[in-house]
Amino acid sequence: MFVPIPLEMRLPESKSGVPVANALLIAFNVLLFLFGCHWSVGPGTGPLSILTYGFCHFGFWHLLLNMLVLFFFGPPLESRWGGRELFRFYVIAGLGGVALSFILAPGDAIIGASAACYGLMLAFAMNWPKAPIYIYAI
Repeated sequence: MFVPIPLEMRLPESKSGVPVANALLIAFNVLLFLFGCHWSVGPGTGPLSILTYGFCHFGFWHLLLNMLVLFFFGPPLESRWGGRELFRFYVIAGLGGVALSFILAPGDAIIGASAACYGLMLAFAMNWPKAPIYIYAI
């Protein structure tokens, strides 16, 4: 199995400041996992699950890898966009994952925190296309 883990990024610009929204996203994801909240979207689930599924994970490793993505890619995006826009983008990317899942895998139950995290990685790549990212592969 190949799992790239980001270790360091060097950006040409960086503002100082605490990435509060990013820290809140990580805390919210971890708390929901610790309290055993595993809302999926699919047949038999309510409309609220479309929003809540973007903060849920299948297991510990799923949570850990998604939180590493938030930890490394969230702060530069928050310093560029602001906390409100980072949170809004996270939710929109998660909703995009719901839409794609409904199209590509109709009838399957899904959990979508990864869709939101992939959206953040894509946003990072679009904002800093030449930023070096040093990874460790397991």
